[in-house]
Amino acid sequence: MRLCMWLLFLVVVGPRPLWAQGDRCADCHIANPQADPVPEHTYDWETSAHGRNLVGCEKCHDGDATTFESFLAHRGILTSRNPASPIHRTNLPQTCGKCHIGPFVEFQKSRHYQLLREGRGEGPTCSTCHGPVAARLLSPRSLEKRCDTCHGPDGVHPNSDFALDGRILLQEVNAVRELLATAPRLIGREGSGSKESAGGRLRTGPGPAPRSGALRPRVRVRPDAGTYEGGEGAK
Repeated sequence: MRLCMWLLFLVVVGPRPLWAQGDRCADCHIANPQADPVPEHTYDWETSAHGRNLVGCEKCHDGDATTFESFLAHRGILTSRNPASPIHRTNLPQTCGKCHIGPFVEFQKSRHYQLLREGRGEGPTCSTCHGPVAARLLSPRSLEKRCDTCHGPDGVHPNSDFALDGRILLQEVNAVRELLATAPRLIGREGSGSKESAGGRLRTGPGPAPRSGALRPRVRVRPDAGTYEGGEGAK
């Protein structure tokens, strides 16, 4: 009986599992769209990687996400126009960099970051490519188009090579990512079956081993060229 009461207590007042948790900021703003100055931000967040992983609004905007009381929830929040706000365009790299450490470290080495810190209004920030809330990842072609807005013929820093180089680089990065994603499956497949070298062939799957000498190549090496000749059944 005591065990049943304890389990009931955990279900009623215990912490909710991750999939059942929401975000009070988003819950309130979705329920009251007329009071939301930029309602599309909430919808963009809900369908973004941040929303799917429950990275709440307070992580970037500050405020108190534990209450539905409007005054308390918004206490300490500054608009994006305020230079002291964590979501001001000059402060976004530091704000995003709290989680995205690697990209932030690399961004600090760029000319873009230098322009941003100089406050000339020309330097791009995180939202320039990824959007204010949606956290989108650009395709190589979309990246080239985005770069062209500044580096194209009508941009503030015309240099068409920059946009094309960016597209090519991202294509190469995506190709490497695909290979890395495939590698664990290939490694697992290689390790799942027996491995036996027979005549230069590697057996990776189950099944009977070949007869001794059945696939053994007869090799003839030409000393003049050092090349390999022969193979299965060669004489």
